[in-house]
Amino acid sequence: MRIGVNKTIISPEFSVELSGNISTDRKSTGIHDNLFLSVMVIENNEKMVALVCADIIGFDLVMVKEFKRSIQSRFGFREEEIFFNASHTHSGPQTLTCMLSLVGKPDASYLAFLRNKLFTAFENALNDLEKAELYSTLTKANIGISRRLISKGKASFAPNENYPIDDNVTVLKFCTQKKIKAILFNYACHPSVVNTKYVSADFPGAAKKTVENHFGHDLVAFFMQGCCGDVRPRTMENASFRPGTWNDVNNFGSLLGQIVIDACESGMHKVEDINILTAISCIYLPLEEIPAREYYEAAIQQSSPGKKEWAEKMLKNYNNLVNSRSFIIHRISLAKNLMFFGMSGEVCSEYAFYIRQSYAGGFIVTAAYTNGTEGYIPTSKMLIEGGYEPDESYVYFSFPSRYDSSIEKILKKEIKDILTL
Repeated sequence: MRIGVNKTIISPEFSVELSGNISTDRKSTGIHDNLFLSVMVIENNEKMVALVCADIIGFDLVMVKEFKRSIQSRFGFREEEIFFNASHTHSGPQTLTCMLSLVGKPDASYLAFLRNKLFTAFENALNDLEKAELYSTLTKANIGISRRLISKGKASFAPNENYPIDDNVTVLKFCTQKKIKAILFNYACHPSVVNTKYVSADFPGAAKKTVENHFGHDLVAFFMQGCCGDVRPRTMENASFRPGTWNDVNNFGSLLGQIVIDACESGMHKVEDINILTAISCIYLPLEEIPAREYYEAAIQQSSPGKKEWAEKMLKNYNNLVNSRSFIIHRISLAKNLMFFGMSGEVCSEYAFYIRQSYAGGFIVTAAYTNGTEGYIPTSKMLIEGGYEPDESYVYFSFPSRYDSSIEKILKKEIKDILTL
C-alpha cells in the first residue's frame, strides 16, 4: 500500500457570512484559528481512493457532483473512489446553497477559492505517494452528550445523559519506514462550542493541532465527523446548555487529541491484506405530504423570521416542490475487516449503532456529512418524539415538509445492502 497526503489552509481571505447558527448578522470579523482541507490518496494494486476532510459546515450535493466530475477529468478517479467528509464546524463560511439566508449565504468567491484549493491539494497528495503500513484501534471519549431530553414522550433541546450516543473514537495510523505520516480519527459530536464572528475549526481543529504538535508538523492529522445529528459538546450548567467559550474549544480539543495520541502509542492492530473495494448508492427518502398553499400563507404571518422566509420560499417554488430528498451512502473498504462507511446528511446516533451491529467483527469508520449535507436524518422514534432534529431543522434546509416515518426502514435496508456487497 502507498499513501500520499497534503493539507492546505482554506480560511477565507475576506469577510464572509458564517454558517451553523441563526443570525441576521454573522459576517466574519477575523480568524481565531485556521480552517484546513486535507487530502489522502491511498493506492494498492493499481487501485486508488481518496479521502477529503475539510473544516467546513458541509459539502453541498451539487458541489460534490461538480468536484467529482472535475477530479475524474483531471486525475482519473471515479465517483465511488472519492470520499468527501466535512467536520461540520459552525464557525466557518456557509458552503451549502440550499439553506435559508438566516443561517448564512454562500459567497461565490469563497466557493471558487475552495475549489482551487481542493485541486491543488489533490495534485500534491498524488505527488506524495510512498509505501506505508496501516494500524487501527478503537477507544472512547466523553465530549459529546445527547441534546434531546425526553419528558412524557416529547423531546426538548436540553442535555440528556441517558439518551444513547456514539462515543467511539476510531483511530487509524499510517506509517512509513521512517515516521508516522498521517493519523485519521473519527468522532461524533457537533463542532458548535462557540457562536462568534470569528472563523474557527472549533474543537476538531484544536484536536488535530494537539496530535500534530505531539508527533511533529510533518504529520497530517485528519478528523472525520461521525453520526452526530443529535449530539453536541458538554457545555452545561444547571441541567441546561450554556454558551461555549474559547477555553471550552481548547479543552475539548486537547482532550480528544490526547485520547488519539494515547491510542497511537498503545497497542494498535496492524491491518493486513490490503484490498481496496468501493460502492456507492443514491436513494430517495420520502417526505411527508406537501402542505397546501394555505399552510405556507399562514406561516408567513408567524413572528419567526425563519418560518416566514421558509414559507415565502416554498410559495415561490410551489409548483416545483418534491416530496423526497436524495441520500448518498458510500463504502470504501481498505481490507476485509476495515471499512469507511459514509452517509450524506446530519445522521443521528442510532444509525451508527445499526451499522456496527450489521458489520459485526469488522473495524468500521462511520461518517455522516459525507458527499453532501441534506438535512437531519432522524429515526422513526424521533419523529414521534418531535424536537429540533425532526420538527424544526427541515425549515432551515428548505424542505417543504419533514421526513416521513418510513425513512428509517428504507435507510436501514440500504445500509445492509451496501455492507454486504
